[in-house]
Amino acid sequence: MPCIRDICQHPYTQTDEAKDTHSEMPSGVWLAGRTLLGKHFDEFSPQEAWRDEEGARRKARVSERRSSLGSE
Repeated sequence: MPCIRDICQHPYTQTDEAKDTHSEMPSGVWLAGRTLLGKHFDEFSPQEAWRDEEGARRKARVSERRSSLGSE
């Protein structure tokens, strides 16, 4: 079984056509090589996505507090 990184670096996966469709590739190879976010599986985890969302919410709350303190 080829390494996931080798599949992602395959010339076909680097073309615009490959990014739009996987009709010419076996679906297992496509799914093993790319995620919806275009990251390698070993570089992405659900916790990472949660942290990004949570971080954005925290930043919004802090900026709201700062703006309300500044207006008083």
